[in-house]
Amino acid sequence: MTTYTATSENKIDFGGTKVTLNKVTYVEGYSKTQYLLMKFSGMSGMWGNALFLNNEIFIDAEHMEMGIR
Repeated sequence: MTTYTATSENKIDFGGTKVTLNKVTYVEGYSKTQYLLMKFSGMSGMWGNALFLNNEIFIDAEHMEMGIR
């Protein structure tokens, strides 16, 4: 696989909290099997934990809700 990474100042909006991407990566060269597994699972992209380093994440498992501050 080959990856291409670039810096980014774009933001993702999580219910009013804006989180800056900082870096984005494009991956190419994965196998047909990997592609089909991602499509079958409904996955259309990936985030790493670094996206949330400057934020707090709250997970309410009982109500299946998530918040970011």
